[in-house]
Amino acid sequence: FSEPTAVVIKHTNPSGVATAATLREAYLRAREVDPLSAFGGIVGVNRPLDAETAKEITTTFIECIVAPSVHDDARAIMAAKKNLRLLVGDFTSVVQGGSKAREIRSILGAVLIQDRDRVVEAIPEWHDGAEVAPGTTLRVVTRRAPTEEEWAALRFAWKVCAHAKSNTVVFARRDRAA
Repeated sequence: FSEPTAVVIKHTNPSGVATAATLREAYLRAREVDPLSAFGGIVGVNRPLDAETAKEITTTFIECIVAPSVHDDARAIMAAKKNLRLLVGDFTSVVQGGSKAREIRSILGAVLIQDRDRVVEAIPEWHDGAEVAPGTTLRVVTRRAPTEEEWAALRFAWKVCAHAKSNTVVFARRDRAA
C-alpha cells in the first residue's frame, strides 16, 4: 500500500486492514473492522510510528507493534506499556520484492526457501480489460460490471488476500478489509 496503512494481525492473519490520510486514522479503521480480534494482537504500520498513533494503539491490549521507524515521543508512550514489544525494521526491500525477496519456513530441521509472492495483479488500477500481469487481463463475465467503487474494493481485497493464510475469507471496501 502506498498510502498510510495499518493492519491488526491475529493468529498470523489480518483481522483488520485499513488505509487513510493519516496513520492514526488508518489504525483506528483497521481496529474497528473487528475490535474483539484486536485484543492481544499484533499491529503493523507502513509509516514511522508517531505519538498520535501510539496513543491510540495503547488504548487496546496489543502484544507487538511492527513499524519502519518510531518517533522519540511515540517510543516514550510505548515504553510505558509493560509487555508491549516494538519491532522496528526497514522492510522496503521485502515489500518491493525483486529477486532477493525470499521467505524461509522450517519444520523439524528441514528448511524451505522460496520467492515471496509479489501480488503484481494488484499493482495497476483495475477495470474491465485491464492488464493485471504480463499476458493476463481482467474480463467481466457477469451481466453487470463492477462499479468503480467495487473495482477499488476488489483491488484492496486482493492485496489483503495475498497475505492471508489458509481458508481465510476477506470482506473489503475501498479503504479497509477484514
